[in-house]
Amino acid sequence: MQIRKGQGGDVQISARDLEVVDGAQLSASTFGFGNAGSVILEIEELAHFAGSSSGAFSRTDSDEEGQGGDVQISARNLEVVDGAQLSASTFGFGNAGNVILEIEELARFASVDPTGPSGAFSSINRNGVGQGGDVKISARNLEVLGGAVLSAVTFGLGDAGSVILEIEELARFAGVDPTNGNPSGAFSSIQESGKGIGGNVQIYATNLEILQDASLAANSLGVGSSGDIILVILEQLLVDDGTIATNAETASGGQVNIQAGHIVLRNDADIQTFVGRGEGSGGNITIAANFLIALEDSDILAFSADGRGGIIDLSRTTFFGQNPSISVSNLSRNELLDLDGNERVDINATGGIESGQIFVGDATFVENSLTALTDAIVDTSALTAGSCIARSQDSLGSFVVTGRDGLPATPGDGGISAYPTGTVRAVDEPSTTRIQEPDGVYQLPDGRLVLSRRCADSAAPSS
Repeated sequence: MQIRKGQGGDVQISARDLEVVDGAQLSASTFGFGNAGSVILEIEELAHFAGSSSGAFSRTDSDEEGQGGDVQISARNLEVVDGAQLSASTFGFGNAGNVILEIEELARFASVDPTGPSGAFSSINRNGVGQGGDVKISARNLEVLGGAVLSAVTFGLGDAGSVILEIEELARFAGVDPTNGNPSGAFSSIQESGKGIGGNVQIYATNLEILQDASLAANSLGVGSSGDIILVILEQLLVDDGTIATNAETASGGQVNIQAGHIVLRNDADIQTFVGRGEGSGGNITIAANFLIALEDSDILAFSADGRGGIIDLSRTTFFGQNPSISVSNLSRNELLDLDGNERVDINATGGIESGQIFVGDATFVENSLTALTDAIVDTSALTAGSCIARSQDSLGSFVVTGRDGLPATPGDGGISAYPTGTVRAVDEPSTTRIQEPDGVYQLPDGRLVLSRRCADSAAPSS
């Protein structure tokens, strides 16, 4: 629906399943003065978008004035693949709309097309003026794969929106666009032609995985500070050859705030805040977790080329690093880039004016509790008895029965009750070569423990 002047209407669809493929579009846009409409889809099962130019769109046109509409989808499962897009944007004067996805099970964005990546977008385009909208997704599980992106961006004048993800179980970002190497991920950014404040990337999930060069980033390549990255992960955050970063070309860097059950960084995984030039301070990195393990050249960096380095606060986690190098010494941009590939785990808060501070939690309570293993090889035959276990006739002690120190309470009462004792007969073990499974762990007279079985017809041994 396209309107030259006036208010755009909504596109509303209720169905069991929905397929939008091969360039088909659902669009509520205005090409004149007036607000764009919204695309509202209520799907019981699967909403499937596939192919170049396919998707759902709400936009306001160039040089015109009006508010952008939303793209709202509720479904059991959502697939956006092969270059299909969900987009709320403005090319004129007015705020961009939001992309709001409420998915019961899996929301999946995957692969690209020569015309662009699959994904969900809210944008202020070049020459546009207004506030960017948000990309909001709630689902049980989320997959963003093979170059697909979730993006809130401004190319014009105005603050970028945020990407807000609420995932009950697992959010997974993996892979790159095979045509140009651009990463899969979630992004909020001010582009080079833009001016404004960057939005945030916020993820709330039970588990989060960032794999195979995928990225979470809040960037400002134009004029304005970058946004923040806020992660609240109940269990594991795994970054394996991936990146969590805020980047500002000329202004202050954004913050990275992470709360997680535990964090694992592997295969050149990086957490960083970066300011390319100017006196803006590097963003701070704050991590709270039960433990953080960093391996295989993974780094944590808060850098400002001409300003003050950021603060790296690991005081609320127990940090374990492979060949760690923790330094606040000032490094040049090239020296900082050389940290990548040095086979160390680097934690650095370099600043052109002054380095930032680094706080690391005390892990000596773990290190000092470790016991070195013996070099002796265990003889497993000594742990297994070669025969069954029976009581020995050898006397290892005595048991004495005495009186009760008194007369019977009344005439006719019985005397002292004897405690029955006897000997346990020896058992002749027949010779056999048959292997029999142990039925327990038994303690020998010398205190050793062995695996064995009880001899047939013998009294139950002590164990």
